[in-house]
Amino acid sequence: MSDLDAVNASLLERTHALMGAARGLISCTNIESIVNNLLSYSIEMLQSQNCSLYLPDPKTEELIIYSARGSHDSTIHTFRIPWSKGVAGDVFISKKACKIDDVQKDPRFMNLLDQKTGHKTRTMLCIPLLEGESCLGVIQAINSIHTDSFTDLDQEIIEGLGGMVTSALVRLRKEELQKTAEKIRRDLNLANEIQKSFLPPETSHFSRADVHVRYQPAFTLSGDFYVAVPLQHDSVLFAVGDVSGKGIAAALISAQVVGEISALTSLAIENLADFVKTLNQNLSLRLSAGRFVATSFLLYHPEKNIMEAICAGQFQPWRWDGNAWTSCLIPSAPPLGILAQYPYFSTQIPCLPGERWMLFSDGINEGRNDQSEEYGMERLQNSLSIGTPQFVLNKSWQEWTQFVSIEKLHDDACLGILSCAPSPFLRVLSETKNCKKVRAFIEGWCMYAGFEDIVRGQVVLAIDEAFTNILRHAYISETGQPIDLSATLTEETLEFKIRDYGKTFNPQNVPHRPLEMIKPGGLGMHILHMTFETVDHLPQNPGTELRLIKKIVGQK
Repeated sequence: MSDLDAVNASLLERTHALMGAARGLISCTNIESIVNNLLSYSIEMLQSQNCSLYLPDPKTEELIIYSARGSHDSTIHTFRIPWSKGVAGDVFISKKACKIDDVQKDPRFMNLLDQKTGHKTRTMLCIPLLEGESCLGVIQAINSIHTDSFTDLDQEIIEGLGGMVTSALVRLRKEELQKTAEKIRRDLNLANEIQKSFLPPETSHFSRADVHVRYQPAFTLSGDFYVAVPLQHDSVLFAVGDVSGKGIAAALISAQVVGEISALTSLAIENLADFVKTLNQNLSLRLSAGRFVATSFLLYHPEKNIMEAICAGQFQPWRWDGNAWTSCLIPSAPPLGILAQYPYFSTQIPCLPGERWMLFSDGINEGRNDQSEEYGMERLQNSLSIGTPQFVLNKSWQEWTQFVSIEKLHDDACLGILSCAPSPFLRVLSETKNCKKVRAFIEGWCMYAGFEDIVRGQVVLAIDEAFTNILRHAYISETGQPIDLSATLTEETLEFKIRDYGKTFNPQNVPHRPLEMIKPGGLGMHILHMTFETVDHLPQNPGTELRLIKKIVGQK
């Protein structure tokens, strides 16, 4: 074989080895497979006695050396050296390739590996694996087999190999980052589900109150929390809080606070102030320095028509009395967990059935849009409309989410409404003085349904007329007889039932006079049919049940 043929054969062999390495590197799924693939082909490609791959360990600032000594040696040997030592360390730090013809004279050379392996290093070719400004490692070939030193062709081949290895390392690193990110995402989602399990549902229905909440963490885990707990005598405790700080620590504290509140609720029904004092003392002992919990509390007593409130570092509640939303003047107190012996006290406010009370965290008013404008109190005020509690909350929440950039939230957000439900039943006696009780019952349910003032007035007038007719015609002005009223609210209708036990009423027997005939009385049926979509007189034994249904339309 001529020298030219030998050179061509050698070049072909090296090209085949390079192609084999390229095919193998494409399918590598971990560092070990990259190392095995590289080193199994590198000896043939580089025509050297030994080839090594140096990969950095940032934790120890060392280079891990993976090396093989030819096709006869299938074992991958590993050593470690400081990444500031040796020729490979200099190439790693300087990010510059080097070719050394007499290694023993190079001051950077460490003969430690020669001593461990028993081999003598004569020549060396070393290149960095670069990705932009970062060095991912070093490939080093030792002792050229067929020549006294490595050639320019050898350097071109090792640089080509280095490019393929760099691509494989970059791909692998991205895959590992994706796997890590996916695992973190799964873990955080699981933590989020666990955190949510400490919170009540976003909609809670109680016998004399409803609580509707919307809740948006800035990140997967949240420091905001809310509680809605039924107590004795149909009372309800509602609170919205915000733990200082963010992330996992704040989320863990919020779960702790919710647990503490649930454990202490028996104290709340006796005395809201004592309940908050005890909660504050417990948190002051357990929270680390600098941590605190800003919380607003509402305790609704339907039997007393009283709302108790405490604002511990959180916003004052907003109240809807049937006409407008206004901020309640509740004295401010420090957040929980700062002053263990602070003397919290509650404010008691008269509260009628049908009223609504709103609590929110600072993530609502401080939410920002893409122009860094804050949502603010005025926008929040304007977002509150007329309608059922859920409709009002959903509309307000929708306007907030349309304004802020959810992906760029810098703080958790919580918005909730406590709706004071009237009693579903009322029994009165057939006496004119009870018209006032009936009107209050109807007014409360109309407020609860979210009817605006003029509609409430129409409904109250119509049922007041129907009640008066029962006194006059069913009981023929006989006093002391029972009349039962009930109300049922759905998302679409408000239904009233009025049951008497007197003379059965048949609307067919009632003469209808023309509306243009102006004189007192006789318009009860007209008013009922003008006010309600459904008017049914259902004969009972004894008496009559009047069924009235009002559609909830035109919510705005």
